[in-house]
Amino acid sequence: QSEEEVHVGDIITFRRDNELIVHRVIEKRVDEQGAYFVTQGDNSDIADDKVRFEEIEHKLIGIIY
Repeated sequence: QSEEEVHVGDIITFRRDNELIVHRVIEKRVDEQGAYFVTQGDNSDIADDKVRFEEIEHKLIGIIY
């Protein structure tokens, strides 16, 4: 609902080049355009480009085993 509800450690989905990406938020930062998130895949050594709140499609809220 808002960027305040997205925290470091959350798993989010967003689109890049028309692909759905599922990565973990590793940092929350602010620049001249406002807040953005730095994400990275759990099995990746490279962080993604900035992800704005408007780009986020989903946030994982639970896992059922």
